[in-house]
Amino acid sequence: MNGGSSSTGGAGDGPASGGTSIISLDGSNGATGGTSGSSDPDAACASSTATAMLKTVNMMIMFDRSGSMNLCGDSTESGGPPCADPDTKSTRWLLTSKALANFVKDPQAADLRVALRFFPDDNPLPGCDGYADQGNLSGGMGLCFGGAPGGVAGSPAGNGTAGAGPNCDVNACTQPLVDIGPLTADPAPMDAQEQKILDAIQSSTPPDSTTVTRNPGTPTSPALQGAANWATAYAAAHPNEKTVIVLITDGNPSGCDTNPTNIANIAATANMAGVSTYVIGVGGFNSTVLNQIAAAGGTMTAFTVSASMDSSTELLSQLVAIKGQALKCELDVPKSDTAGKEIDPNFIQVAYETGPDGMRMATELGFVTGADQCGAAPEKDWYFDNPTAPTQIILCPAACDSIKADQTASLGITADCKTHVSIR
Repeated sequence: MNGGSSSTGGAGDGPASGGTSIISLDGSNGATGGTSGSSDPDAACASSTATAMLKTVNMMIMFDRSGSMNLCGDSTESGGPPCADPDTKSTRWLLTSKALANFVKDPQAADLRVALRFFPDDNPLPGCDGYADQGNLSGGMGLCFGGAPGGVAGSPAGNGTAGAGPNCDVNACTQPLVDIGPLTADPAPMDAQEQKILDAIQSSTPPDSTTVTRNPGTPTSPALQGAANWATAYAAAHPNEKTVIVLITDGNPSGCDTNPTNIANIAATANMAGVSTYVIGVGGFNSTVLNQIAAAGGTMTAFTVSASMDSSTELLSQLVAIKGQALKCELDVPKSDTAGKEIDPNFIQVAYETGPDGMRMATELGFVTGADQCGAAPEKDWYFDNPTAPTQIILCPAACDSIKADQTASLGITADCKTHVSIR
């Protein structure tokens, strides 16, 4: 469901009472023309309507394609050679990439806007690979990948930082392989974004034993910093939408900066800018590092996808769940009617409409004074973010869950001469 609102209809001014100024929905106080306590009573009964949808979710997926993704999904060869029996077993990559493909095909992902990058990977720009400098590749897992661990992000090369050397290049990691675009309910190739992501998955198989200068490491720090740089810039340019990062990995950071606190601080900084970071550990992998990143990113704890042949289904379920969590049930309060007149918040009503075309049914949602007054299912309630100067209409959890699960749902906002009365 997409964000946005539009107003239609006549004037929507409501009468002030007791000498109190009308609260303008653009955040300013005072009646039209700066006159306090006076408004045309007849104008209050001229209905102004608006339609509203839940805010658009933008998802930046940073997906691990390190050499360990060639291990068997059931972890029977964990720490050993790549999955040796592909006829009877599937690698972590095959299972998780299949889940990602199924996610973008799933109707539940329709209206989601997705960008994608793999790491370690030199595509589309070289440098997001965590390789050691050429000629210094003999250190093994976690050694000689852009310096020793424990450096401070942003410090000079050689200190094990996110930006250390040409192979831990945050700027390269910032560039998506698939730029952001909307998914639709149509199958590929009619859904152009779905087709781009499917093509990217097909061409991004992890390095194996035949790959020249293959990287066994997992350069999480520059990858996450790149995702955070992209997501925070996009969020700043689209303030009325919700932008999130999804980090999918099967191992602890290895290469570039491996200091857990430094990496978690990347997610914390993004969270302060309004960008949440979700973390999924695949192949049954879970660690304090992943949980630390998720907690700093505002999402409490990392998801874990088991090391089994069910991991593809589990990852699909986690991605759908993340979309639901990111989809905040907040609507912009309509600022005015089409004539430019203010709407008194006391006269706003919210209705939930559902059903197929020609058979739509509307139910008015109950108004409550705050989150602590929300009712349990099947109640559908709403409240203002700020009772005295509202900018957002927030659906209570029971209403939010019901409406997010309804692919035909829309919300209507009216402002007329009926004031809303708290039901609790």
